[in-house]
Amino acid sequence: MHLHYADGRAYLKSAHDTFDVIIVDVPDPQTAQLNRFYTANSFARARASCARRIIVAATALVGGNHQPGLAEFLRCINRTLGAVFPHVVAIPGETIHFFASTRSDVLTDDPHVLVARLLERNLKTRYVREYFIPFRMMPDRMEQVRGQLQPLATTPVNRDFSPIAYYFDVELWSAQFKPRTPSGCGPPRMRTSESSLARFLLFYFSRERFSDFCPLVSSAPAWQPPIAWPRRDSR
Repeated sequence: MHLHYADGRAYLKSAHDTFDVIIVDVPDPQTAQLNRFYTANSFARARASCARRIIVAATALVGGNHQPGLAEFLRCINRTLGAVFPHVVAIPGETIHFFASTRSDVLTDDPHVLVARLLERNLKTRYVREYFIPFRMMPDRMEQVRGQLQPLATTPVNRDFSPIAYYFDVELWSAQFKPRTPSGCGPPRMRTSESSLARFLLFYFSRERFSDFCPLVSSAPAWQPPIAWPRRDSR
């Protein structure tokens, strides 16, 4: 194993070797920097750097979390991969794992085929075992993830200069702090982006109201301009 301490995309651009498998093992696109590894531009670079039997693996978000907008985010990642690779398979779980390839005989979503390959090649694995694969890929789970990933006509492709997956991930993160009210009660809810913007404006432009319930802010001294001390005469 050789370790290269460099940006993954920059390394693939300058490397002269080809690879059989590329694993995108980075966090979700929570920032513009991380989003670079989930774009069609990044996947196209990975495809150009791989050998003929290519497999690109990427992980995305928590699959067991049914937040509003999760399906939209997953469809975006799936469509972005599909814009570069003709064959894409997603394996459900707490984390959705995407696999993409240029060949149909490489990828499969049949757990029995995967178990047969594992036993045939006599791979000594500790985590991915013959009993784990069928559990992870139960028919109801596979059907659910297929429904989530089914692309729509409006599903966008994530690109370097159109980081829509970054936007979707911020929406999902903001939804964790969205106030919940019983159905049919209370005023109509704002969208997550509108709610986040309202909280931002309240914090930065309503200091007097904010100080009513935050004594640290109310007791903080007002900002004073720096004192301009007279220069000492050097003579």
